[in-house]
Amino acid sequence: DPAGGGDSTDLSAAVAAAQSGDMLVLMPADYTASTLFLDIQAKALVIAGDPGGTVTLPPLFLTSVPAGGTFVLRHLVFEANSLTGLGDGTVLINNSAGNVHIEDCTIDGFPGGGTFGMATPGRVALRISGNTGAIAIHRSVLSGGVGKSTASFPFTMTQRMPVLSFSGST
Repeated sequence: DPAGGGDSTDLSAAVAAAQSGDMLVLMPADYTASTLFLDIQAKALVIAGDPGGTVTLPPLFLTSVPAGGTFVLRHLVFEANSLTGLGDGTVLINNSAGNVHIEDCTIDGFPGGGTFGMATPGRVALRISGNTGAIAIHRSVLSGGVGKSTASFPFTMTQRMPVLSFSGST
């Protein structure tokens, strides 16, 4: 709880201290101001937002959930930011042998930009790459970022990016 009501006020420190099998319950707050992204490697955790309010998180890079483990994301909102491009998506699940469950979450892709012949593409909400475990998405909303045309002014074509991208085994 960033307001001080929980065991930790710092999300990154709480994630770093957590061990596989732990559950982190996040109090309603916008965690994007204090944390640019979450990088979680080789852990099987449950990260759940308190259902009494909105828990807004930055991009998540989840790597190497261990075989036999399950990583759960529940009651969370993930917002894209300028670092979304590092994982080429707001939530990246990469090289995980364990299972991942996304439940009651909202994940927004990063919008592209473009002016006068220069364009950057939008980013997907969820990218899944090189996984061998199962991934389940329940009651969640994923929105791809809007891409921009590379055409020069006065054209204003836009293209919606996909919400989900797979590569490798899934």
